[in-house]
Amino acid sequence: MGHVFSIQCGDALTGRCWDCVAGQALYVCQLEDNLLELETARDKLRELSNDVMRWVNSEETPQTVQLDRFGGWLSRVDATITEVDSLLNRATRERQKLCLAGCCSKNCKSTYMFGKSVSRSLKHVVGLMSEGDFKEVVERTLPEPVVVGNVNPTLGTETTLDEAWSYITGDAVRIVGIYGMGGVGKTTLLTKINNRFATISNNFDVVISAVVSKDLKPEKIQEQIWKRIGFLDKKWKKKSLREKAEDIFRVLSRKKFVLLLDDIWRRVDLEEIGVPLPTRQNRCKIVFTTRSCRVGGQMEAEKMIKVEPLAWEEAWALFQKKVGDIDFDIVPLAQDVAKECSGLPIALITIGRAMASKITKEEWEHALEVLRSPASSLPGMEDEVIPDMEVEVFV
Repeated sequence: MGHVFSIQCGDALTGRCWDCVAGQALYVCQLEDNLLELETARDKLRELSNDVMRWVNSEETPQTVQLDRFGGWLSRVDATITEVDSLLNRATRERQKLCLAGCCSKNCKSTYMFGKSVSRSLKHVVGLMSEGDFKEVVERTLPEPVVVGNVNPTLGTETTLDEAWSYITGDAVRIVGIYGMGGVGKTTLLTKINNRFATISNNFDVVISAVVSKDLKPEKIQEQIWKRIGFLDKKWKKKSLREKAEDIFRVLSRKKFVLLLDDIWRRVDLEEIGVPLPTRQNRCKIVFTTRSCRVGGQMEAEKMIKVEPLAWEEAWALFQKKVGDIDFDIVPLAQDVAKECSGLPIALITIGRAMASKITKEEWEHALEVLRSPASSLPGMEDEVIPDMEVEVFV
């Protein structure tokens, strides 16, 4: 490749030496330099292609698909490298023609055409290297639009569910808040909303659920969202809050989504997390639950729906369903126990299950005594003691 040869440009190309040098012979005169540059550029393009392929392999998961523009670029790279290899292999023969036969008309014309091909290929390789500066090489595909959640069957929620559904599927409201005291069934209602997307036709691409809770850690919310829309791995977990937000925004900004946020205690900064704000243009929706109507204002909810405790008839029916058969002489005590649940579905379900095995008046009287004690905190569910009550109180 380092062999230097001289080219005498005479009448072989144009009949006039001075015109030839200024025109067609330029490809011939620059051939050696262009060949060296082409070989170097080819090697760099091959290295770039290998690097990008390793990147693709590291990014590919069951939830990703290779971008079309990368696939097209890779095909062009392969074809170009094959063409360049052919030109470089031919270079030796073209040198020999000029060295052995001089610049006869036939040889100069052939070398001119070859030099022109080399110059064109060099520009093409340089252009492909510039195109290979990808910001991303795969697109994350969304999983099933809805993941159906397990939910306890409760009474008295259908009306509230229908009201919330009308706002979610309508065009007037973008952010919906659901509020009520602890244990009233807000989480159950949110799960029912999620599950309804699986049974009723809608225009949303994906429904995402995330639990916020009192400690409000943006990273935890991000991980729940990314696990739903992407592939949560160790590499992603090491990213900064901002980098994670950029990933989430890039995916969700292309989708029509519903985000269900459970148990909000104070304002969640959606921009910090990376969630695009719902607009009339993107027609996305955010639904959240909270104990405080005040949080609705902080979240800029356009509609707040209050979840009320169950009426006595509904509460008693739910309690009986969980307890099972109740001896006639224990019914009055059982009703008193049910009333202490204040119409809260979680309390009715948990305590009802705990009392299912109790058959003596003494057991029911003990349960009633505990529920009426200040330590139970049951009426307001302030400390959410119900999940542990079965163990601590009724055994």
